[in-house]
Amino acid sequence: MKYVLIVNFQPGVSETPMDEWKPEEIKAHLDYYSALGEDDDRYLAARAIQLFARGVPQIYYVGLLAGPNDHEAVVRTGEGRAINRHDYTTTEIKHALDRPIVRRVMDLVRLRNVHPAFDGTLEVEADDDHSVRLRWRHGADVATLDVDFAGGSALLTDGDRSEALARWAPSLRSNPV
Repeated sequence: MKYVLIVNFQPGVSETPMDEWKPEEIKAHLDYYSALGEDDDRYLAARAIQLFARGVPQIYYVGLLAGPNDHEAVVRTGEGRAINRHDYTTTEIKHALDRPIVRRVMDLVRLRNVHPAFDGTLEVEADDDHSVRLRWRHGADVATLDVDFAGGSALLTDGDRSEALARWAPSLRSNPV
């Protein structure tokens, strides 16, 4: 039997086998930022992976502003999905835009939008379960993202220039779910 984490207002692991699940049980009521422990570096690495993927990446406004779970909205509305649909005030938006994590995510979005390498082809390398390299190449233009999940680091390389994008404490779990 396979078991999968079901995250709702109260996170937990379902004891119900997947083949017995009801469609209404398969929900993720959480915000991406909170799912990563509100750890700015883990979040930035996760968003970098998303922005380096093929296609047209999209980030919901709460995600762009690195918004945490809104438990008050869940209590107020009685809807679990309200947890990641915060209704920002103008003041909250201004404050969020000043946060370093938000500026860093927006820098990655800008990079994705203007770097010529993203008009080319994507190469994906994953030698093991602990790291991935995403490299976009268009002629002489190259943009590379190296993520080491076990070591807790992400490195962004633009041509010959490299920048440590994120560093986080590796997970203490020996068997990730």
